[in-house]
Amino acid sequence: MPTLDEITYSRDATVAAVRDYYDFLTKMYLRESDIIEPPAGGWPTIKPYLECMGKTDEVLSLLCYLPYIRDPNDGNQVQGAPWCYFADWQKLALYQCDGEAFRLFSERAGIIDDVPPHVVGLTCGGRNNPVILLDTKLGVIHWYECPSEIKCAPARELLQDDPYDYAPENEAVWMAECGSWAITDFFEVLKDEFRKLHFIPITSMSVVDIYTTFLDSDKDIPVAQDIYRRHGWPDLQRYLTKMKTAALLTFAATAAHASVMQITAMPRQVPTKTERPASTQSPDPWVCATKNITEYFDMPKPSSTLLDAIYAYVDEKLEPCLSTAAGRNGLGCSVGESQWCSFSTEGPPSASAAYSSYASAVASWWSAKSSAVSSVASECPITWELYDPLEQSWLDVTIVQAECYADAHPGKGTTSSASPATGPTAVPGTGATAAEPTPTNDVLGRAQGVDMWMLAGAGMAVAVINSAM
Repeated sequence: MPTLDEITYSRDATVAAVRDYYDFLTKMYLRESDIIEPPAGGWPTIKPYLECMGKTDEVLSLLCYLPYIRDPNDGNQVQGAPWCYFADWQKLALYQCDGEAFRLFSERAGIIDDVPPHVVGLTCGGRNNPVILLDTKLGVIHWYECPSEIKCAPARELLQDDPYDYAPENEAVWMAECGSWAITDFFEVLKDEFRKLHFIPITSMSVVDIYTTFLDSDKDIPVAQDIYRRHGWPDLQRYLTKMKTAALLTFAATAAHASVMQITAMPRQVPTKTERPASTQSPDPWVCATKNITEYFDMPKPSSTLLDAIYAYVDEKLEPCLSTAAGRNGLGCSVGESQWCSFSTEGPPSASAAYSSYASAVASWWSAKSSAVSSVASECPITWELYDPLEQSWLDVTIVQAECYADAHPGKGTTSSASPATGPTAVPGTGATAAEPTPTNDVLGRAQGVDMWMLAGAGMAVAVINSAM
């Protein structure tokens, strides 16, 4: 284990470690545009507006030259680790809050009086946001209440020294609750957790982990991990190549959906936490709390065999573009709406019956649910947008397939006597599978039965989805 005698602080090395970590995240799920770099002279907002925090000159100088994950100030900030929002200090400075408020956002209420001036928070959010504190005097990062599983088997060794031997007792109390590493080692630990899929991006904005227990996580997380592995992870070269198809399949669904969408368009906005600057978004009516949102996400889903056939079809359509696209430029390739709908006639004959059954099932389902979905999405936008993003993506795909079916079968799939509360049933021997009720009382409101198309459809590992919306 390293000791403090073996660790030194370097501003340049710290900036490089943060930049390298963010670059790693762009290879997995972040957009490159989510990362912002300081101008040549550093962020001009830092020193004038953050001196009130009472931090040392070195802390302020470090914050001036760090890259940040952009905070768009619209509720759509990207997580840089599970459940974790890293502080965009150059943007936060513009709020011109008092120093105590800044520290409260980034250091945690119970310990802010005992965090010394040479220590600064790298994260910023509500009371459930992880607290990660960088010590510019010791060259160490303290992860407050770090999961014990990570501390027991980290990729890099923890700091060996006992905090009661090198810090005042009031500081040692909270430091003892931390996992502490040399700065560069800390970011390697995070990267290793992603590589091992202990940290799992489920959209291009959200990350979960295997350490937080919630309903059905024992079912959903292994499926999500398998999706990444099937796309080559953690081999970056294989992953970036294979993930293109999933990304572009989703882009095709999104583009087609944009032209046929029947739900009233609502902004993709998550309500701002109460601890952060107040949001201007109006709350949902109280009646929204009584709505059973799950019934609008019980759509039929294709079998794994049918999914494989769809992927092969998309690969074929994308090949001319992908063969000439360099690197990440392949994300500019897409499958047109007409091609997307042409799977019924151009797909493999062996998948014809399964696809016909699946498309018919989703058309009937959407016909029965579309009016109610539109009503709920319009009446309860916040409740609607907070629902599981994975299932939101499945709804997009379902609408596309339903519209393709309606175009191919005029007069069919457009009306239904089925009750909106009635879920689909499996059709034996076909590509449609029965959907199960989705639990809503867990951390994410995640659904059962997550598979490859669903997770890719949520925008996992690719930014093209968000940029296209």
